[in-house]
Amino acid sequence: MNGKVGSVFVVCVMAAAVFLPAMPFDVRGESAPAEPLDPCFLAGTQITMADGSHKNIKQVEPGDRVKSFDNGSIVIGEVTGVYCHSPDDMGAYYLVINDRLR
Repeated sequence: MNGKVGSVFVVCVMAAAVFLPAMPFDVRGESAPAEPLDPCFLAGTQITMADGSHKNIKQVEPGDRVKSFDNGSIVIGEVTGVYCHSPDDMGAYYLVINDRLR
């Protein structure tokens, strides 16, 4: 780890079926999608803090320092905001697996 500090925006989701990245990605780096993306994580997701400890995503707060990715490298980032929403906020969003499972 190079000690670089960046900014991280963490999204806390309380819905049961939401997008959960299968692999790490950097929302601004070379691995970023062409279209803006607001990643969501399931409630209960464990976040790795800067000191190596873990915290439930629902307990992460602005100002916390977490391990994050920057162009494929693990860096320390500061959480700049947290958004939590209920399943009702999700509308018709759902996860599709193999074009059959929803």
